[in-house]
Amino acid sequence: MKRVFAFTIIILSYIILSASQDPYSYPPISINSNGIDSLNMSYISTCAYSFTQDVFIVDTLLYSVSGYSLLIFNVKDKSNPVLISDFYAKAVLRSINVRGNYAYIGMGSFGICIIDISNPFAPVLSEYMSVPGTIRKIFVDDSFAYVAADNAGLKIISISNPSARTVVGTYNTAGNAYDVFVKDTFAYIADYANGLTIFNIKDKTAPDSIGNYDTSGNSMGIFISHSLAFIADYTSGLRVVDISDPTSPALLSTYNTSGMASDVCVDGNYAYVADAQSGVRIINVTDPSSISEAGFCDTPGSTFGIAFSDSTVYAADYFSGVRIIDVSTASAPVEEGFYLTPSEPYGVVVKGNYAYTASDAGTVEIIDITDVESPILKSFIYVCPSAYSIDVEGDYAYSAGYDNSIVAINISDKSSPFKTDSIYLDGNATDVRILGDYLYVTEKYSGLYIVDRTDPYNLASMGSLDTPGNAYGLDVKDSVAYVASGSGGLRIINVKNPSSPSEITYYDSPISVQNVDVEGNYAYVAAGDSGLVVLDISDPSNPVRTDKATGIVFADRVTVKDSLAYVSDIDYGIRVFNISDPKNISESAYYIHNGRNFSVDTDSLGNIYVACEYAGLIALEKTALTSVESAPLKNVARDNLKVIVMGRSVEFSGAGILSVELFDASGRVICTGKNLLNIKKSGVYFYRVNTGSNALMGKIFVF
Repeated sequence: MKRVFAFTIIILSYIILSASQDPYSYPPISINSNGIDSLNMSYISTCAYSFTQDVFIVDTLLYSVSGYSLLIFNVKDKSNPVLISDFYAKAVLRSINVRGNYAYIGMGSFGICIIDISNPFAPVLSEYMSVPGTIRKIFVDDSFAYVAADNAGLKIISISNPSARTVVGTYNTAGNAYDVFVKDTFAYIADYANGLTIFNIKDKTAPDSIGNYDTSGNSMGIFISHSLAFIADYTSGLRVVDISDPTSPALLSTYNTSGMASDVCVDGNYAYVADAQSGVRIINVTDPSSISEAGFCDTPGSTFGIAFSDSTVYAADYFSGVRIIDVSTASAPVEEGFYLTPSEPYGVVVKGNYAYTASDAGTVEIIDITDVESPILKSFIYVCPSAYSIDVEGDYAYSAGYDNSIVAINISDKSSPFKTDSIYLDGNATDVRILGDYLYVTEKYSGLYIVDRTDPYNLASMGSLDTPGNAYGLDVKDSVAYVASGSGGLRIINVKNPSSPSEITYYDSPISVQNVDVEGNYAYVAAGDSGLVVLDISDPSNPVRTDKATGIVFADRVTVKDSLAYVSDIDYGIRVFNISDPKNISESAYYIHNGRNFSVDTDSLGNIYVACEYAGLIALEKTALTSVESAPLKNVARDNLKVIVMGRSVEFSGAGILSVELFDASGRVICTGKNLLNIKKSGVYFYRVNTGSNALMGKIFVF
């Protein structure tokens, strides 16, 4: 069953604030999620949103797309952008345009996500719209959205009626439509290898191609000012094309930027270019026939999206979030503020009030999860080109990277971690575990390595053992290491002498082992398409299978905590198994969402943290209910409670409400919030209104 979860706090007070006050400073962040299906688990929050790909600015509100999330910031204080809300979508968000009460977001081959942002503190899904092609960029005016749909060309969508948006016109361009800008009755397409293509769109149902200029590079971004087209031409820099005669566009000038020109916006005498790894370049275009660079601002990541307002450039910096740059002095731009949204995490480990992640961009992030509903990125540190795994003990974290590195990081000051040492192995380090004075590391092609960490400022290689297959992960108990060796099965290795590990035995009957976690006398094995396999290892020389969980598509990682095994079913969410009886395990919960899962860990309260491709780090909670009727009931609030059903939204109002929950007919929690719940599917539902020690139940029909 597909459904949309929305956790929304509606604050109306901002409507009556005086004009001198900033209306976007008051309410707390609202959280939205979009799970596909779940059982006894629900979404709490998201942090480390993943790669930032585009930005759009309206007054003091900045809209950014990062991974699966739309982020909305208050940027009245540019030195301190404040995240006021987010929306978690069903696919990776790649571009954004905002018009009126709606944000139009390109999702590549998954179409367009249209979000109602009339209340910026509580963005709500309006529609997922299927559009042919791969959606690159969208330009919006009052009645139409113009879509650059890659190999499907130009699409024109009527948006005048939000309940009946429709594609009314289409034209397959000769190239790949990457960007579109509309002025008057013309649409200008950055058509990648085909350069600039110009359409007469007076008749929206029949766009007419009337002109073309083939640039020397690959046109990726376009901006129109007066009778000039400014084209971000990737490796060929910025092109200025005279479009005074749309049927015969002509090149005026070129400036080859130092990076890869990916997007452009223009204000007055300057063009601002998103130049990928070379940051933001400022080009003086006072004389369009002879343009030159006036200044630049390098950014930590790679800038692919750009927006301009009031002497300020807002840059989507891919690996490094949103960068805010003061360009009032073109020759000396200065970064005024930023909001970091680190890249996708591969590994996660939770210790106390902090989650530590190892990311694809090679960073280790420290995230404060004291308030799990509002996790805060405390700091990050670059450790290697791609960090795959992490483990933490005391004041030190150790990361394993695909560049063969093991890096020791001092984390005693969570705000300012620093590297103390690193050591390089042969191949790609895939996992790291701490036991006592040693680090146990799997290297994909060479098996097990052992590193002495007695002095974190002087890591020392001890011993190693080559294992068959590809080593993906491991766990260590007592003096035995259990190595997940892919097609080589589970290798069981004596590590009592760290300088000379030796194999005891192996288990491969017949499974491909991806990961393993050991608890007590049992090894819980993530065995790919063989699911979760439980082995009795009370005698490490004779492992015996006690049970196996089926129904898992591909078990990639496993974490065991408090008689529960959390399995990352790589493309199909998180599966939770009750392992209190290792001979008779059973599935007790699951959460299927959008995005590929990597590793998983839990905190002391039982909250679950999942490292996900593009989705970032998401936090989940177990919400097991035996039945809806099990809730304590009292009619104390009934006379004051108002329940209003508005289409597929349910609004609750009344004195003393602390929270509300919505259940389906089976008793599964599908929405929680305070005043407003939004669901996707019509039907009969039960609600529970919590007022402290009491609760009020009811039944409603959502249409």
